[in-house]
Amino acid sequence: MARKKWETLLNEATELIKNSRENIYDAVERMIAVSKDAGFLDFYGGEFDKAVGCLDDLLGGFNLTFAEAELMMRYFPARGQWRSASLADMLAESIVKRNAEEAKESPPRAPINRPSAKELERIKADLGEERTKSANLATEVARYVSETDQLRARIRDLENENQRLQGRIEELQRLLKTESVGV
Repeated sequence: MARKKWETLLNEATELIKNSRENIYDAVERMIAVSKDAGFLDFYGGEFDKAVGCLDDLLGGFNLTFAEAELMMRYFPARGQWRSASLADMLAESIVKRNAEEAKESPPRAPINRPSAKELERIKADLGEERTKSANLATEVARYVSETDQLRARIRDLENENQRLQGRIEELQRLLKTESVGV
């Protein structure tokens, strides 16, 4: 059965993300195309959250959601911007630009208390720490998954050995019966 276009694009996006950060622009570009393909949403039974969750999972290693990456693409449409700029800075600037656009379109509201430069630096440091924790947890989860797979394989081996030994016990019991009958 031939692959659907969105499946091919999704597989390409997955490979691009695995290869390196420099490919994130191409991956996001493909993911946006995937998100616009009706077949992709149909594949997830029309459940938008599940479909977007798939795209979010692909970007998890970059601490981005699909919605954030799509927003960044809106304000940073050039490939070179994605290679040279920090994704965190691009996201922050995209949010600021979107909020500015929304503010122009919406009625005036009470002023927002903006964090000071010192507070902003602390927030960035906290974000860095949280990202490090997230990466460490991802590594730990991968290690546990690997250990679980190894234990499952060991269980299968032991179950096979148990069956073999059970068969041997039954064989020895039959031999013992035939010897006791002959005595």
